[in-house]
Amino acid sequence: MIIGMNAARLLFLAAILFVSTAPTSLAQTNGSLSFDNSSITLQPAFPEPGQTVEATLNIYGTELFNADIVWSLNGVVIGDVNNRRTVEYTAGELGVTDTLTTTLVRPDQNNRRYSVSYEPSYLDIIIEAQTRTPDFYQGRSVPSIGSQMNVTALLNNGSIRTENIIYTWRLNNKVLAGGPIKGSNQIAFDTPRGSESILTVELLNTSGVAIGRRSIVFNAVYPDVVFYESNTLFGQSHIAITDGLIMTGPAATVIAEPYNLDIRTYNDPDINEWEIDGSQTTSNGASPYRITIQRTGESGSSDVSFHVRSTSQLLQGSKESFDIIF
Repeated sequence: MIIGMNAARLLFLAAILFVSTAPTSLAQTNGSLSFDNSSITLQPAFPEPGQTVEATLNIYGTELFNADIVWSLNGVVIGDVNNRRTVEYTAGELGVTDTLTTTLVRPDQNNRRYSVSYEPSYLDIIIEAQTRTPDFYQGRSVPSIGSQMNVTALLNNGSIRTENIIYTWRLNNKVLAGGPIKGSNQIAFDTPRGSESILTVELLNTSGVAIGRRSIVFNAVYPDVVFYESNTLFGQSHIAITDGLIMTGPAATVIAEPYNLDIRTYNDPDINEWEIDGSQTTSNGASPYRITIQRTGESGSSDVSFHVRSTSQLLQGSKESFDIIF
């Protein structure tokens, strides 16, 4: 019985030795390119061309005893980094495979070798908030809570076609579109509550190997209504009404511009109301966002307000006011 147990132990040790010296296969662990025993990890996990990469050897214990650590990139030894667990190097060109190798050199020539291969690539996420800003506004529209966001992932690695990539989109760690979809480099969703959200896309090739990941953080704002005067001669002013509007003639035309309001709400609002001194009035114009106010006396002032809102997305809306002096 004792002889049988010793034989079993010898077989077990031989199996361990065989596994430790056999080539390992590529796997994905927490977003880092590595081997199934996490022998080498890269930071960033998916390097861009010409980017500085930090590689770490995750081998411990007796395997490192009496062994020199030698790093090489594409068969060329990286100088001045011998016997270091971590090394920095520059990723190669677009579309060219990089192979990083770590060799444990032993006096008895029983060397161990670990390597990882990847293609440097560019991965960008383009976000397009489907919210409205005036044509003359020189900034860009930003998402507001409940507004639609259109997003596109653009990968350039010189070899893989978009339709052959499997995309997994996550918004605040929630998987979108029900799970991974082949060729789906575009997605649309409604901006969630909260001032800050994290959008992540993960890319796999048709063999199930991770080839890219990128995350972006975007902020959501509240829609805001800004008022501008308009006249027949000069058109719409680009200077906002902030301290009230002085009416110099018998009438004045004012345009309400909802900044960062979902375009769906802007085109078909459930609530679209003008009020003068608390009394609802019609816009008396072709556009519900434009009103012409008539002078009613020799002098005085009135409070003018405008309210636009979606009743299904209550945060998609705004109510603002200004004073008009005549």
